[in-house]
Amino acid sequence: MFVFIELLIDAVPGILLSLNGQVLDHVASVPDPQWWFRDALQDQQFA
Repeated sequence: MFVFIELLIDAVPGILLSLNGQVLDHVASVPDPQWWFRDALQDQQFA
């Protein structure tokens, strides 16, 4: 039972990051990224 609760608690940050519509790190983004890079929001939601 404890393991199941721990897995649910561990999943919460990832779920919140994927549902968020804005980038949460405050690092300056690259103005013209290469075509093979994701933009910052897609990279955050994929992580």
